[in-house]
Amino acid sequence: MRYFAFVDRIDHLKVIEAQAQPKDEVTVIAFGPDIRVGKSMVKGRLLVWDDIRFTALAGFNITHADRVFISTADPAPFSILIEAISAKRNPPSILLITETVTDFPRMEQPNVVIVDLVEKATATVKGEWRLLETRQRAMRLKESLAGHSNKILIMTQNDPDPDAIASGLGVQALLGRNRLTAPICTFGEVTRNENRSMIKLLNTEVKTISPADVKNFDKVVMVDVQPSYFEPGVFDKVDAVIDHHPNPGGYKAGLIDVAPYIGATATMLYEYLTASEIVISKGLATALLYGIVTDTMYLARGASEHDFNAFTNLWPIASINSLASMSRPRLNSDELGYFVKAIKNRKNVKDMTYIWLGNLKKEDIIPRLADFSLQFGENSWSAVGGVYRSNIVLSIRYTGTEFDAGKLAKSLCEDIGGGGGHRTMAKAVIGLKEFKKRYSVKTLNEVSESLVETIYDLLPPT
Repeated sequence: MRYFAFVDRIDHLKVIEAQAQPKDEVTVIAFGPDIRVGKSMVKGRLLVWDDIRFTALAGFNITHADRVFISTADPAPFSILIEAISAKRNPPSILLITETVTDFPRMEQPNVVIVDLVEKATATVKGEWRLLETRQRAMRLKESLAGHSNKILIMTQNDPDPDAIASGLGVQALLGRNRLTAPICTFGEVTRNENRSMIKLLNTEVKTISPADVKNFDKVVMVDVQPSYFEPGVFDKVDAVIDHHPNPGGYKAGLIDVAPYIGATATMLYEYLTASEIVISKGLATALLYGIVTDTMYLARGASEHDFNAFTNLWPIASINSLASMSRPRLNSDELGYFVKAIKNRKNVKDMTYIWLGNLKKEDIIPRLADFSLQFGENSWSAVGGVYRSNIVLSIRYTGTEFDAGKLAKSLCEDIGGGGGHRTMAKAVIGLKEFKKRYSVKTLNEVSESLVETIYDLLPPT
């Protein structure tokens, strides 16, 4: 292949010539009386022109099989050169390297690309800063948990989802621990079929403990959850919190890494691992990828550049067959009945699909139906609620951009429960007894009516 480099500055020559292979032919044409180019700096033929020599240019017989570089401090004068080279029926590819992008004349040719080195370098430097900062956080985390005799508690929410489970596995890999020395734990249990399938396929474990068991651990790391989620006093000492949900405050930890602009905590653990140059196994890649796709609905909900990057790099490593198996859990007859009930009994409230399920044996059907309900009609909100273990549990979803599901969930609870989440997805847990007392209702039908009226008042006007 032949390379032609037209330059009025020499500091980009190394960038240009690095593109060529040893067997390629390189010709450098330097412009301007003030340019100083020594032959020792050029790998190939060097020509020095005071101005464009059209006869010599035609003699090069540059074709579509060649590559043309233009390196300049002022691209405007080179527009004539670009026009001349591009005049052929099959013109060559032209890469214009500069450090100042302005409105260049005659730059609409499809064979021309402008590369702003300042813009490219700025993006690269930002990425390196982010990498360094993540590496430092990972180092601080490992230093704070150091000690072979330390038993580390990796704590998740009461019904951990794939993002929490994957993040727990990421912490184990980061620390070089296993399920015995750093178990992934919950005060509840894993209820959703797909989450149980994930645990089985990855041959891992989520251990159920009680608040009294916390004292048996030397260190506590929370993933995908924060201390304020739990009853006051359960976690007086927390060594680290890694989460992508908003920070409600009111707690202290040795390391707090809360990033609500990221779609999944699994993405954060991916960045910890890669910044620490830890090789990610196929099983861990599958877990992290599943955590990302479930929390972001395959990057369609609340995904950031971080999530896209993690997804892109994890996909080639992960087991796609295992991922597919996790994503297709079977519905039992009870669960199928809830879906039928949801379709039959749904209500439209302003721009929201509202579904009330009554008493439930399993909590996980609520968020599943909240996601499912977004497929009904054109509504941008969905809210699905029911009663589980003496609490009203409500999942909220929002596909718009102007409002915030987390704020709506928080407003619903006031001082009779807890709620919050992201702009696109949120959860509220309200004491059933407290709700009945607040709204002077007795039956679950009356609870549903009061709840939907309250939601109606909080929803933005349509």
